[in-house]
Order: sequence, then structure tokens, then C-alpha cells
Amino acid sequence: MNEALLVAVIALPAAFAALALLSRAKWKRAQEALLLLGFFGNLVLNFLAYGKDLVFDRPWLGFGISFSLRQYHFSWFILLCAAILSFLVAVYTVCFARDKAYTKAL
Repeated sequence: MNEALLVAVIALPAAFAALALLSRAKWKRAQEALLLLGFFGNLVLNFLAYGKDLVFDRPWLGFGISFSLRQYHFSWFILLCAAILSFLVAVYTVCFARDKAYTKAL
């Protein structure tokens, strides 16, 4: 469970970003919903990982080389601050930047 939580913190925003990029441009509401859901899910996952030492370690390429992810208290704090800031930016983008001329360029 702990390993899955650590991988989900990385994979969930990436999956929602890919879905938002693959959705059609005329589906603006769907893109906005995917943006908010992805960042809100990331925020929830970071709160679920609060105060836990999480380690993800898998052998990779052989010869004793391994792929490792580790989340401890300070890295959790940095990830939580980034999740809060990115969620606030997403809310600002959806609510206040709607129907502006520069959003059509994207």
C-alpha cells in the first residue's frame, strides 16, 4: 500500500495531464475538470502520505542497480507545498482566466 501511494503521487497528475492534452480543444469544460481533478487528487494523495516514511525500491537494469524513491518528512513538506500551490494555480486558471484572449493561444 505504501509503495503504491508513493507511485500514485507521481502517476496521477501525469495521467490527468495526458488526458487533458488528448481531449479536444472544443471540450473546454472537460479540460478544466480534468485539470482540477488531477491537482485535487494529487493534494489528497499528499495528505494521505502525511508523516509516513515511504520507500519504493525495485531492481533495474541488473548488476545491482536499483530504482529507488524515498519520501521522508522534509521531502513530504516540499511535495505538499508544491501540491497546494499547483492546486491554487489550477483554481485560478479555471475561475479567473476563463474567456480571456490569451487562453485561446493555448
